[in-house]
Amino acid sequence: MKIKYEFFILIIILFFSTALRFINLDKIPAGLYVDEASIGFNAYSILKTGKDEYGKPFPIFFRSFATFQSPLYVYLATIPIYLFGLNMFSVRFISALSGVCLVLITYLFVKKSQIKNNTNLALLSALVLGLSPWAIFQSRVAVESNLALTIFILSLYLFLLSFKKIVYFIPASAILALSSYAYPGERVLSFIFLPLIIFCFKKYFLNNKKFVLAGILIFLLICLPQLLLLTSPGFLRRFDTQGFVQDQVFNKFGGDFREIPVAGKYLYIGRKFIAQYVSSYSPRNLFFNPEDQLFRSMPNMSTFYFWMVIPFTLGIKQLWEKRSSSTFLLIILVIIFGSIPAAITNDPFYTLRMLPMLWGISILISFGIFYLIATLQLKFIQYLVAIFLFTTSCLMFYSSYFIIFKNDRSYAFGYPYYKLAQDSEKTKDKKFILSTEIYDAPYILMAFYKSLNPIKMQQQSSNILIKNYYTDITFNKYRTIDNVNVKPLDWGIDPCIDQIIVRDAGTFSNPQSDYHHMTLIKEYKDLTDRTILWAYQTNPKEECKK
Repeated sequence: MKIKYEFFILIIILFFSTALRFINLDKIPAGLYVDEASIGFNAYSILKTGKDEYGKPFPIFFRSFATFQSPLYVYLATIPIYLFGLNMFSVRFISALSGVCLVLITYLFVKKSQIKNNTNLALLSALVLGLSPWAIFQSRVAVESNLALTIFILSLYLFLLSFKKIVYFIPASAILALSSYAYPGERVLSFIFLPLIIFCFKKYFLNNKKFVLAGILIFLLICLPQLLLLTSPGFLRRFDTQGFVQDQVFNKFGGDFREIPVAGKYLYIGRKFIAQYVSSYSPRNLFFNPEDQLFRSMPNMSTFYFWMVIPFTLGIKQLWEKRSSSTFLLIILVIIFGSIPAAITNDPFYTLRMLPMLWGISILISFGIFYLIATLQLKFIQYLVAIFLFTTSCLMFYSSYFIIFKNDRSYAFGYPYYKLAQDSEKTKDKKFILSTEIYDAPYILMAFYKSLNPIKMQQQSSNILIKNYYTDITFNKYRTIDNVNVKPLDWGIDPCIDQIIVRDAGTFSNPQSDYHHMTLIKEYKDLTDRTILWAYQTNPKEECKK
């Protein structure tokens, strides 16, 4: 009976977690962020042609604007795109499914602990993760890091199993290596955690050297394709553009450290790393302040619910007391080292790069809640507190995400471009020029929304770029997407052609359009009724008289 009850509760938690991640997935966020569109269109291109948008067959890293994307999400996204077509639901499907799988893996992970009432703690941990704002948010956007987190935690679960059956060490190492193909952060963590786990449990692993050596060998073999590109921009570009160890960054932001010969740069790097690392664990950042990035945060909502700061503080003591358990030693390691990818980059408190650490803190919070409820002797009060916190959290999240976020962040997710793409499809015989300065690289949004034939995109790439695919970092953001030409405006030619010119607030103004005899025919607004794009019909007869 106890097993049936446990299974029933787990099913409810998984059902609830699935609903929060999949309901209106194609409508919220409203539109796509450019990185999502890039993932989706490249997956579509691979599915249709076996090549990416540039014409590179099955790349190890995908060129994405001026950087490179990890490949695993792109390749996996071909499955839902094959099943459901190229749309917002299909490109986000892998991330949403990863979020649900992570809830289940978390339950299994905590269930392996040897402490008292581990079943109840495992169910509570799964519930906390299923309800956490950061976990829901990341699952509803096509981000590589959410997939990488699920694979990474799955590998830790298999390592946990290997402490009793050493044979699991081999698949654990293989899956850990696979996580390095999912996101650059896990590329760093995988090479930290394999030796770290071996070191922390060396007494056990020394007695099983053959399996350990086999696991290390398989790990290196799986990682070999990307290691062969170790010094290329394809491997290093994300770090080069986001890190702070480069000379140009030090020369610009080094301050007084620039006056210190030789050691100045290293002191600057050390101080910067410590500051970034510490900010990842700031209660203010974790429980009270929304993240600065508009497309990575929710209005009036922090990474965790504000009330979780209390069980967070209680959970620290509880987790430390249980550190002798191999399960919770791994959790401590994840909390300590899981923020390193964020600490070696230049953005302060960037949740996308610290998801493993946030997962560990979710378990820590579960410990605190578990302890807090246990101190309440009366069952009635326990249930009352649990229901109150659950209901309050759901209402807070619903208000912030499904109401305010949907409208307030629709511009950041390219909703006006979605409406423009629809209009251009309705008038295929009409030519459009899309000229923007504020929203970079809108061509990929148009290609995704219009389901452009990938061959047409590939034909706009050069053979030289394909030859130097992983080393050439030049980027051309101007493309022709069927009847929409994404390019800078040529005032000497474009107003003299019968077409529709679409601009944003940074391109030109209404007086300029009047001077060139263009007529405003439509405004494309976000869901807060703020105009983002203006569409003008040219008047060649009047303009070309000049």
